[in-house]
Amino acid sequence: METLVHARGPEPSTATQALFIAEAFGFGPSSKLLILARRLLQHQPMGTTFLGDGCAHELCKDGPFDAVVRADPTDLRRGGALYRQLAAADVLVSAMEFSPMGLASEMGLTTVLFDSLLWLWPSLPCRAGAIDWYVCQNFLGVKERAAALHRGQRFLVVPPLTMAEDGEWESGDTVVLNFGGMDNPYAAAGPVLAYAANMLEAVLAECQALSLELQVCGRDWVLQRLRSRFRADSLRFDTLSPEAFTGRLRQARCLITSPGLETIYEAFTMGVPAYLLPPQNNSQAYQAQRIQAEVPGLSGLQWHELRPTDVLDRDLAPADLTRRLLGFAGELGSDPGAAGTLRGSIHEFLEKDAAAHARQCRHQFGFIERMRAGADLQISDLPSIASLVRKPSRSR
Repeated sequence: METLVHARGPEPSTATQALFIAEAFGFGPSSKLLILARRLLQHQPMGTTFLGDGCAHELCKDGPFDAVVRADPTDLRRGGALYRQLAAADVLVSAMEFSPMGLASEMGLTTVLFDSLLWLWPSLPCRAGAIDWYVCQNFLGVKERAAALHRGQRFLVVPPLTMAEDGEWESGDTVVLNFGGMDNPYAAAGPVLAYAANMLEAVLAECQALSLELQVCGRDWVLQRLRSRFRADSLRFDTLSPEAFTGRLRQARCLITSPGLETIYEAFTMGVPAYLLPPQNNSQAYQAQRIQAEVPGLSGLQWHELRPTDVLDRDLAPADLTRRLLGFAGELGSDPGAAGTLRGSIHEFLEKDAAAHARQCRHQFGFIERMRAGADLQISDLPSIASLVRKPSRSR
């Protein structure tokens, strides 16, 4: 199904036409696409269209685009919504959505891909040579993975992309609980909602014990369900744009979050003390494990600390691991021991004094500095979209 959500810009002309897409796997890909779009589009007169669905559309529909089309970016059928948009474009810019890259390249477009998870891939997730500009966000193991996966593909490693500025935390009174976009192709709505409900129950109990206000951020449909179940004067629910979320985080007492890398980078950059909840999907599980091993004093729990099992079984497919993790979350309500351990850990974090939070934040920012130092170039050094176009394409 294709829906033209809005078209507020000029009709397509001889100016460069750029199509933007993002994977609907949490808010991470779409938030990075928005940052990348604003930086690549600076001072560039061109036509822009976003095409996407799910949580990607939810976050990007009000972004800096002339037109927004609600459609599936993985539908590669000739004559479909994506195909028609590609036929009208010169450049495809994708955040983590790999499937259309080969088609776009065959159709003569210049292709730009942003990848947050290069360190995780066992093999190159798309055909080598199909991507003109493969931009990777730095993380532990990215440089090594890029070398191993080279196969004729050039990778550009950039520092963490954030809307936050260094050390701009103002320290307020409200605890921010973030679930992110929660969309992923591996899980049904029921287990996703059970994760959010059981985590909120634990966090809310400890906030009420300490007389702290709590603001919950995430996808609109998840928050609507939670709002009908949890009622308290000290509790608020909001689905926020990336800019609004950054502003709210700036004035938070602290952040409690599912361990999505993009939210972690925002908090670490800003200097907000963070607590990492047990992961809700496969990539979160691996990145949380790596970050907690590298950042001294970082607060949080992983599933193996709540259950006597080898959670990260490398033989499990991503879908099976994600379902296993969400299954653990669903069982928290019937496992008082695990639920008690989680609540105790959250309580300890919330009771930390200013000096303890400051020590944690110094270690967090040190991690950001490491990721910056290991980059090939800064985001400001990326070329403009107009200069990326390698050949005419609308003659197709």
